[in-house]
Formats: sequence, structure tokens, C-alpha cells
Amino acid sequence: MNQENIDIIIPIYNAEKTIAETLQSIIMQSYTSWRVIIIDDGSIDKSVDIVKKYMKKDSRIEYFYKENGGIISARIAGIKRIKNKFVMLVDNDDILHSQCLEIFKLIMEKTDADMVMSELFQNMSKHGHFKIKKKYTVDDIGYEMIDMEKAKRGLLGEQNYTPTVWDKLYKSEVIINSLDDIETIPLKLKTGEDMCMNLCIYNRMHSIAMAHVKLYNYRYSNTFLNKTIDKMDEVVLFHKWRSWFIENENMNKEYHRLNLSHTYHLLLFYGFDNVQEKVDSIVEETEKYIDVDKDKYRVSGLNIKSTDSWMIKMKRWMLKNL
Repeated sequence: MNQENIDIIIPIYNAEKTIAETLQSIIMQSYTSWRVIIIDDGSIDKSVDIVKKYMKKDSRIEYFYKENGGIISARIAGIKRIKNKFVMLVDNDDILHSQCLEIFKLIMEKTDADMVMSELFQNMSKHGHFKIKKKYTVDDIGYEMIDMEKAKRGLLGEQNYTPTVWDKLYKSEVIINSLDDIETIPLKLKTGEDMCMNLCIYNRMHSIAMAHVKLYNYRYSNTFLNKTIDKMDEVVLFHKWRSWFIENENMNKEYHRLNLSHTYHLLLFYGFDNVQEKVDSIVEETEKYIDVDKDKYRVSGLNIKSTDSWMIKMKRWMLKNL
């Protein structure tokens, strides 16, 4: 395994409108010892044509096709192709600051952390283009070590750390050692799959560093604002897998309580007329492992009204700022 290079796994699916911008941001990196692993999850648009144009320009970009199976299966396919000491997972519509890899690698070397994460850019223009910030100097690069217990609890909704996999640089051995656990995540899961992956990975880690600079540009999608019955069913599946993992790994029983509280609020967010039925199902699942005060999880009109009000405010903010 190469001790210096960074593998960058990018699953793509019908990404013809964004993948060029993502690849260009990687090609422009100040740190140049990288390899891109593109996993095409059955795209039916012109994504492959765009990728192949970039492959002709840069031999560090590799392309692999697979039948459509979802984001988890695509990431697993990428993980199985890791060759280098470090790995990053990038979405097919996001953009890296030009010093992202350089700074991540620098902090990784200083701290010997298993993972380094950064703050996010959240300022897209109305036309969807990111306003890239200044170049950073060494003096700009502050960082801190994150308590592992807090990081794990953050994956269950308690702390303000991003639960995503895409704004982070990992030691490859940690991800590879987590692969068996990652492969237990239901492939059809589309809600909380990043949290599930990181729960597997964090459970194999000893240390995390947080860079206090903005290095990763996340492109918001309005799709997460849609309330659907299918989404609620996914939230229940998300809860059940986390419950199983917490118990299977003999993690702190308090994690079951955090899992229940987090899932409860997600269900209120997507709330429909049958939300109490879904809440009852996650309470029943949790009662397999801990005692639950059921009265705390009775859905009232006030709960739904409060959640809907929050959603309206969020939509207004996005319309104004995105």
C-alpha cells in the first residue's frame, strides 16, 4: 500500500450536470499524489462520456461500471479497490477547496489521527456555483482532537459534528477493517446511510481531528425536504439497523436511547397521519434492549405543528440563500 497517495472514491449516478466540476476541483488540488476511483452505479445519461474525457487528460482518474445498486453498494465497490494509505469519499456533485487534500494530509501527519474532517462551505450562489474562499496559510490551519465518545454520540444526533462520510480523510486501513460491518447496512437504505457507514467506521477508530477551516463544498439538494411515506419507512429501517449494530457491537446501552430520540424526531420531521404507528414500531424495537417511557413518545398535534413550522422556515431559508 502506497504510504503517501490518497484514493478518492466518487460514486456517480446520472451526474452529467455536475461531475465535470467535481473532477476539475480535484485536478486543481495543490497536493498532487492522488488517485480517483469513479464507480458508475448504472448511469443512463452522459456521465461516462464526461468522465472518459477527463481520463484522457489525466491518468490518475480510473472508471469502473456496475449495475445500479445504490450509494452504499457503489461505495463498497470503491472501498474494495483501495490501494493507497489514505482515502476520501466524495459525492458526484460536490467541490473541494484547492488545498483540501494538502491540509487534510498535513493534519493527519501532525496528529496521526485515524480521520480528519473539516468545516463545510454552505454558500452557493443562486445559480448553483460555489464562492470559493481564499487560499489558506499555515497560520490559518487550526485544529483540535475530537473525543471519540462524543463523535459516536454525534452519529446518533447529539453533537454538532457532520455525520457524513464525504468531508473527511480516513486512514484506509480503518475503512478496510470496517468493510464487513459496512456490508451489513441494508442496500436499499437511502436515509441515514452516511451515519450508518460512519458508525461502522468510528467503532474501529481511536482518534479524530477537526480542521477549523472550510475545505469541502456540499451542494444542497431540495429532495430531502419532500415528505413521503417511503421516507418514513426508510427512517424505521434506519433505526432498526442502528439498534442491531449497537447491540451486536456491545456498545453503551445509552446509545439505544439516543437512537430512539433521534429517530423519533426524524419521524416527526416527515410526519404523516400514521406517524404514531411508525413511532410505536421504533419504541417496540428499542424495548428489546432497554426500558422505554412510552409516554415520552406520544405524538400530539403540537409536535407535528412545531415540526412543520420548522420545515417552512428551512424552506424559506433555502429559497433565499441557495
